[in-house]
Amino acid sequence: KTPEEFHQAWNQYLDYAKQHNDKFDQIVAAAGEDHLLDTNSDFYKEWIQDHIYKENYHVRLQWSEERPEGPILPFKETELISYQDFARELYKANQSFYPLHQEGLKQVTGGHPEGYI
Repeated sequence: KTPEEFHQAWNQYLDYAKQHNDKFDQIVAAAGEDHLLDTNSDFYKEWIQDHIYKENYHVRLQWSEERPEGPILPFKETELISYQDFARELYKANQSFYPLHQEGLKQVTGGHPEGYI
């Protein structure tokens, strides 16, 4: 028997299931849109990693080097990252890093900044 305090949550889940023909990814998306999803829960973290693996091009950092004043990416080495999120964060990190280090980059790229990735 389901404890009384979980009845409202189960009823909401059953409503979502009916609306979305029991498609779990759509149920999770709808709950997220309604701000009913605990994105810090272990369940969600595992589900999102599964979702990234199945539905997206993805990357996993195997090794990252942190340097003083260097660009920092907000990813853990063990997690899957959707390629879109990786590219977006890499672009932002490069944009904040590049203006701070233009002189050094001119030396590295021979004055051709398009050589910097």
